[in-house]
Amino acid sequence: MYGYASKDKVELVTVRVRATVPKRFHMLSSHSASELASTPRTAWIGGRSSTVQVYTRESLSGKGKGPCIVDGYDSTTVVNPSWNWSVAPYGLRLSR
Repeated sequence: MYGYASKDKVELVTVRVRATVPKRFHMLSSHSASELASTPRTAWIGGRSSTVQVYTRESLSGKGKGPCIVDGYDSTTVVNPSWNWSVAPYGLRLSR
């Protein structure tokens, strides 16, 4: 009485689509970490106050050592004194 009848052989009721689009990364610059450092900042790292260099994430290339701060438009990464950082194809990689 309240239904719908179709003469089609197949009726699609729900269609769900999942798509993955690769993200385009910024071109990495050829500047070294020391050239990219801004004014040092005082930060509380490892249970004590330290003066650390601050780098801009979008312009990093190569690798470096902590302690430091990496500033980005959407996040801030604190690299502890015993850690190293390197730029990977997908972003910043931290290692001990």
